[in-house]
Amino acid sequence: MTNQASAYWFSKKGAERNNNCDACALFSNEDYCLTIIGDASEKSHQGREFVTKWMTSVVAKVANEKILNCEIIINIMKIVHQDLRLSFASSKACWSALFIDYINERTWTFSCGDCRIGQESEDGTIKWLTPVHTLANWCGEEFLQKHASSDGRHQVTRTLNSKRFTDPEILEVSYAEQAIWILATDGYWIEQKMENVHPELLKDDASYFRVPNGVINQRVNTDADNFYQVIT
Repeated sequence: MTNQASAYWFSKKGAERNNNCDACALFSNEDYCLTIIGDASEKSHQGREFVTKWMTSVVAKVANEKILNCEIIINIMKIVHQDLRLSFASSKACWSALFIDYINERTWTFSCGDCRIGQESEDGTIKWLTPVHTLANWCGEEFLQKHASSDGRHQVTRTLNSKRFTDPEILEVSYAEQAIWILATDGYWIEQKMENVHPELLKDDASYFRVPNGVINQRVNTDADNFYQVIT
């Protein structure tokens, strides 16, 4: 496994939001790392509670597995979702997850909605690797500035829905020993990074998790209790 280093979680409530509905959950050990970032719809009933409970339950169950792969992780996600259906009647959230298999040196992303995962280069720029599921780019094309300006970008075509589990889009991406990964909600990667809105003027909740390829401890800067971790 790679040398371990600190990770950083930043999360800020948007000026037009009543609550910060973003959250992040992390599981990490010597063999694997699974990080999930979520962005609940403030309009949906108990959206923040739903995505938080789902993510934290997933990482807790994953931590009990001796061997992990994409199939096992998706199965756990579905089991947890099934367990929560009766408690959350109509809740929705976008999410993305990063799974690193240090044993086999392989990396996968899971995407459902408009949270994104990218790699940060030495000069601080971010190359976004995951797709975006919105009406603005409904054909699956690369999400560009013109899509950010479209009303359709606020209408996501895949979500974590309490009524049914929607399979995420899964991609295998290149494993990189010294990679710096960024998991972000749309308030960060669209408003702050693509549209260059000052952090103090953001309308939407904006959150990101900066995680090296190998993590042993975390620093947090958040206005909500929305970061959860299981490290074994």
